Amino acid sequence: MKSAIFSSKYLPLAKSLIFGLALNISSSFADKLKKPSLPQSYESKIAHAEITDTDRMFIDLREAAKKNDIFRTQQLYSSLVNYPFDDYVAYFRIKPQLFDSAGGARND
Repeated sequence: MKSAIFSSKYLPLAKSLIFGLALNISSSFADKLKKPSLPQSYESKIAHAEITDTDRMFIDLREAAKKNDIFRTQQLYSSLVNYPFDDYVAYFRIKPQLFDSAGGARND
């Protein structure tokens, strides 16, 4: 009988305590998920990247390599001889030679 009195007497207090803890935890978790923002002075100093014609050719090479288009990758590779990311250029040139248009290994 004493436990029934104890639970009914302190039940509203316990509920409000649990509810308050739940609200506090959810708001602190939401704060952690927020993307940090830079101060306005930093944002104004960031230069926007410009995509050059050579960068566009590199992107086209990557897309041709995804499609395993040997002819197009060879054509674009010859235009990107002095590109700064030469290891990627070489990979994108070689990849279509290893796989067919369906993505399977070539057995030539």
